[in-house]
Amino acid sequence: MTQRYKMIFFILVVFIFLTSLFYKFSITNGIETAKWLYFLAMSGILLISAAMCLLSIKPPVTIELNSVDIVLLLFYLFLLAASISFPLVELVGRNFITCHLLLFYYWLVRILFTVRQNTKYLAHISIAFIAAGILQGGIALLQLYGLLPSLHLLFKLTGTFANPDALAGYITSITPFAFGLYLLSKDQTLKWFAGLFLILIILVLPATMIRNAWISSAAGILFILAHAYRTRLSSLFSRKLATSVTVAGGLLLTLLAGYALYTFKPDSIQGRFLMWKVSWRMFLDHPILGMGFGRYGMEYGYYQAEYFAQHPQNDYEKWLSGNVNHAHNEYLEVLTELGIPGLLLFLALIYFLCATRPARPNPLLISAKASLIGILIFMFGSFPLSILPTAINAVFIIAIIAKHRQTLLTVKLKKQILIPASGFMIIAAVLLLNYTIKSYFNYKEWHTAVQLALMQQYGPAVERYEKLYPHLEHEGQFLLNYGGTLSLMGDHHKAIELLQKARQRYADPNIHISLGNSYAALGHIQKAEYHYRLAYRIIPNRFYPLYLLTKLYFNHDMLDQARQMAGTVIRFREKVPSPAIDEMKQEIKALLKTVQADQ
Repeated sequence: MTQRYKMIFFILVVFIFLTSLFYKFSITNGIETAKWLYFLAMSGILLISAAMCLLSIKPPVTIELNSVDIVLLLFYLFLLAASISFPLVELVGRNFITCHLLLFYYWLVRILFTVRQNTKYLAHISIAFIAAGILQGGIALLQLYGLLPSLHLLFKLTGTFANPDALAGYITSITPFAFGLYLLSKDQTLKWFAGLFLILIILVLPATMIRNAWISSAAGILFILAHAYRTRLSSLFSRKLATSVTVAGGLLLTLLAGYALYTFKPDSIQGRFLMWKVSWRMFLDHPILGMGFGRYGMEYGYYQAEYFAQHPQNDYEKWLSGNVNHAHNEYLEVLTELGIPGLLLFLALIYFLCATRPARPNPLLISAKASLIGILIFMFGSFPLSILPTAINAVFIIAIIAKHRQTLLTVKLKKQILIPASGFMIIAAVLLLNYTIKSYFNYKEWHTAVQLALMQQYGPAVERYEKLYPHLEHEGQFLLNYGGTLSLMGDHHKAIELLQKARQRYADPNIHISLGNSYAALGHIQKAEYHYRLAYRIIPNRFYPLYLLTKLYFNHDMLDQARQMAGTVIRFREKVPSPAIDEMKQEIKALLKTVQADQ
């Protein structure tokens, strides 16, 4: 690789780190979507640069594969094979595109790290990695002191993420790495950047109130300290005694920390236990190949509804339930989506990463392993790999560690392969950039349609939805918005058609509320009743489906059911009280009195 291309790739990799900073409220789901679109655009540019680099290199090109590379490829191939039965729109959808590009990004960073005489590039890229964290930490700090607005109404600081959990996961992926380089590196510039980041994080991380991030970051830091003072400890204790004391102390600290953090927010922990129980049922239904990559959020709500149909008396769990798109445990989510073989490959990848040891002390590798430990622990209680900037950081960390594995297989790519591969990459880049531009305008127009519908301008909103449908028909949320607007507009037959498609891609109770409304308007009372009940069971602490069901009974003179449901509605303990709920309860009381007076 020439010096020019190394510099180009360095600059582009640095720009990839800036993905976390992007958000835009004029597009649908603008906090996540803006980051994704930026990543797509940068990946397209990277693909073109990589293709040009391949064409400029004198063949053959040698690629060295180690155990991490091989297991990662096997995991990727299994993911594709397990999803072969998916509709084409899902195979080229958001989750799969992101997965393909992250793998490409991994190989790019791996190759960049294995180029000879690359020490300064490793240092510079590490500085850029930490600098992106400094920018994020600075934004969060300004939010904490009220100098910048938070991106969530309920939380004081979120950085440029949707909530503090996503911010904390991103910070956790960098903190042990920065601490390790600050303590172990001899590069003064690296130490300066790492020190600045750590100062910011000391102020910001506790304020996120994310216990999982505190534990995960602390674990990574303890790993660094153990390496830094290993020689001193070895001189005081035998290796066997030191290991035993370390393990026992680690287990004791984990138990004490777990107990303390449980008492700090017990409802949050119990809510996760509920998610994991439901997720285990999902796994038992698809133990071998799983339910498919990216389908967890599409299915969870219906499994939760089934769970509460079988456990109707568990009011505490009903109160804890929510609209869940991730298992809040990456290992369990991999198990549900990819089955036992997928989890075994995932764990094999983790094993080879953790088992990597340098021939001599290496601050970069030790720091990367510390961050990996932090990410792995954070994965037990959250979903960092589903947050794109954190996933990018994880890929970067994995690439650093993989660089230090011993080569198992060498592959030489001759000219006959390089030229077609370069051509494929250029075509893929052009298609990707075109897709990115179109997606930006589609998401922007979708946002406009939603705003028009909120202003009850249903006709103009539906016109926009109709034009967008060929491009966004694979998006469950889009189908919900489109079908829900048609339902409000009175076009119930078409609304039902779209909402039935939406339920196959999105487990949201609002789908079934809209279906219930449309079926009720068409006089299909049993179907309306079914969907109102299903909407309630998906998240059984929501008041509105029960209110609509009660009104359905009153409106169609189903008085026995109406009285029974009215009592349930009046006694209902709402999770988030509001004046609107009080008004609906008063309305049901008035209807009940009217019926009783007539009799």
